[in-house]
Amino acid sequence: MTKKQNAKFFGEYWPQVCEVKGWRADDREQRLEFISIAIGRMIGSASEVDHLKDYDRLKAECLALLDPTNLNAQLRQLRQDQNRLVRKIQWIQVALLAAMEDGNCEERNAAAERFVLAIMRDKFHTEDILGISYRPEPRGRDGAWIKSDLETLRDTLAARINQRRREKKLTIHQLNQLAGVRCDCKRCKMGVPPSGVWLPGRKALWLKKAA
Repeated sequence: MTKKQNAKFFGEYWPQVCEVKGWRADDREQRLEFISIAIGRMIGSASEVDHLKDYDRLKAECLALLDPTNLNAQLRQLRQDQNRLVRKIQWIQVALLAAMEDGNCEERNAAAERFVLAIMRDKFHTEDILGISYRPEPRGRDGAWIKSDLETLRDTLAARINQRRREKKLTIHQLNQLAGVRCDCKRCKMGVPPSGVWLPGRKALWLKKAA
């Protein structure tokens, strides 16, 4: 959990859950059992709770106990996985693909979107990204999980992006700069600005200056 999530859970959700259930707020074993059941795996410390998927499930479990009539809030929280994946595909991956296409800004974006739609039709028989399953499914008795269809789409696009990036001899940093998306490399984390020129008509598309 992030510091903000940690403060929210321990300072607000957990004391209220304990009041509803009749538990002691300082009962560590009870707390770990509650968290483990909520996120679907055993943990030995609250620090093992992932700040994305795990926390979404934990928060939804708390809301279900504290306000069981508010189903909309619970459903919104449980759909955070889907929302993050859709944003990743529609904004970041499409931008990365578009940056490696030919033509003007609109032509590049259109080509990238056509490519994504073609994969969706071929693999999942739909052009509606919200209609693609985002929940992983259990497989066999070993407790393993199969990736959701939406995760499969993300991974397929990531493989295509990396293939084209290597063909164009671009580093990950260079591609992120070109597409105008956030880069997590050491240089960018230090706040070094990208060297490029602004292209109008695209919210954040950088192109390296000609030598």
